[in-house]
Amino acid sequence: MLLVMILFPMICGIISYFPLIKKKRSVYVLIMLLSWMIAIPVFAGKTGQIHMTLVEKAGFDLGADGFSKLVLFIVLFLYTTVLFYSFVYMEKEHCKERFYTFYFVSMGAMIAVCLSQSLVTLYCFFELATLSSVPMVLHEMDKESVAAGVKYLFYSIGGALMGLCAVLCIYHFSGDDVLFRYGGFIDKGMIEGSQGLFFIMMLIGIIGFGTKAGIYPMHGWLPTAHPIAPAPASALLSGIIAKAGIIALVRLIFYSAGTQVLQGSFVQKIWLVLCMITVLLGSSMAFIEKNLKKRLAYST
Repeated sequence: MLLVMILFPMICGIISYFPLIKKKRSVYVLIMLLSWMIAIPVFAGKTGQIHMTLVEKAGFDLGADGFSKLVLFIVLFLYTTVLFYSFVYMEKEHCKERFYTFYFVSMGAMIAVCLSQSLVTLYCFFELATLSSVPMVLHEMDKESVAAGVKYLFYSIGGALMGLCAVLCIYHFSGDDVLFRYGGFIDKGMIEGSQGLFFIMMLIGIIGFGTKAGIYPMHGWLPTAHPIAPAPASALLSGIIAKAGIIALVRLIFYSAGTQVLQGSFVQKIWLVLCMITVLLGSSMAFIEKNLKKRLAYST
């Protein structure tokens, strides 16, 4: 059921692209309705876990804990509301079928981010969420949209590579059990003597995953991509896709490393400073910005 929930919107979105499918709006609504129905067993806790070992420690892991269910509900709710709004907005737009194809592919990727139960699985779908959302920024395919899409892709891939440093570090300093567990699963004994390296990698990873969430100084893609992308895509970027970075940070800090390991370290202090700068800078720029889309981008 977990795999069905991820693959269903992706496959249906791809199929709906072809001209043989008529009454597109009805099809899109049906896809969303069925996605909610498939999610019911997940919310009810009647699905198990999927574990498939790829290499030592690293594997493909899916499941639904309390945090998964919370963010999954938010993803489904916002994708649903944006879908109905987009019907009016996209009425006069060209290549609507392409937009909705990547809309549902990105939805499946975000569902997978919610249901991931290990850092490797989360990282893979985190990247897929980026790649599937870039075409929505590129929708107009003019010079400005291509430049905005490239900038979004550059920031996102660069941030993800920084996040990968933390992922590899976590796996290096952990035992065989690397599934998400509140409080973390890292072996504190293995960190002894290597605290400096561990803290540096964690700080790099926090900034990297924070790039998707718009943390300073990796926020530059937001005010560029928002004004260019169609309004429904902007809503997804702010309301959901940017939150993939938040999900990754929560999983990294609370469910992998553990807060006690970082408490009182320079990582926590630098992170607090960056967060305060982000809030101050974002709010100030949003206050003086006249363009509504850019204002929303800075608010994000």
